[in-house]
Amino acid sequence: MVYDGESDILYVGFIGQVLRCIHPAAEARWEDMGTSIGDGEAEALYIDKERDTLYAGCMDWNPDDGDYQGLGACADPEGSPSWKRVSGSDNLGVVAIVMDEARNALYLASWVRGFNTEEGYIYYRNSDIWRVTTPDTVPRWESMSNPDEPGVKAYAAYSLAFDASRNVLYADCSDGVFECPGPDTSEYWNEIRDQSIQGFEAALFIDSVSEGLFASCDSEIWYTPLGSGGGDGGEGPIPAGTWYLAEGATAGNFDCWVLVMNPDEQQTAKVKLTFLTKEQGRVEGPTLDLPPGKRHSFHVDDYVTTFDVSTLVSSENGVPVVAERAMYDDARTWAHDSVGYSP
Repeated sequence: MVYDGESDILYVGFIGQVLRCIHPAAEARWEDMGTSIGDGEAEALYIDKERDTLYAGCMDWNPDDGDYQGLGACADPEGSPSWKRVSGSDNLGVVAIVMDEARNALYLASWVRGFNTEEGYIYYRNSDIWRVTTPDTVPRWESMSNPDEPGVKAYAAYSLAFDASRNVLYADCSDGVFECPGPDTSEYWNEIRDQSIQGFEAALFIDSVSEGLFASCDSEIWYTPLGSGGGDGGEGPIPAGTWYLAEGATAGNFDCWVLVMNPDEQQTAKVKLTFLTKEQGRVEGPTLDLPPGKRHSFHVDDYVTTFDVSTLVSSENGVPVVAERAMYDDARTWAHDSVGYSP
């Protein structure tokens, strides 16, 4: 479902059709917009107001015929609907759509669902995330799965979110949340949520007010800030060689993690952690060679046990990194996160 606030029209996808509701809060006049892309469910909708085009991502839920419908585009959705199929493959079920309107690029999450009749379970195959440039002319389809990061491709992505201000694409998969900085040119994905916080059929939402990312996972909702933290206020964290994380606790039922990402595309960062505690003072922590475009989670509980611990994250070879601290209780009933400070 997608709402065009400028024209006050609500578009809703159903099995085999797309409906248009004109003035939904007033007269609520429903009209069948039809489709010419098959009988599959319209799983995802996106409206590009700049180009006056409505996109519908469809898939057939019948696992026996294997006819997955792909992506359809409707020009002039406010007027007389005219649909055309723009999918790159017939064997493509589209479940999520976001768009970078400034660069005229669509991002799609797709997978094909099957059913094992002998074992009686549903499985997913051909899971992938696609970048579709110039979709309004001759679509050029490109897989965004980095072969060095098989986790993104191996699991079905249920939701996408695009942060236009930072040019970052987020994907919520059945095995975690991933981010792809500069998705118009890159396929490098970083995991931004700990493996123990897994979601299924999750959804993503970027809150522009708090500058944070929300992810719904089963019966829980998680939040991580996307704000400045060492930057200049509004452009997201700026990679740096030194980060300070003031808050932390590992004793009792506290579960503390330090998350470090190396955004450099070519150089390895030699990361070192130093813990500052109330009882022991300075405690030398782990060191790690963090490859380009990779992220690592350091479990602080493995190194110190205290209610008062701060962490100094440094890149000993000067390759800038980004660091944040995540805190949970052992039962995972609450969680919060803090981006570090870099001088």
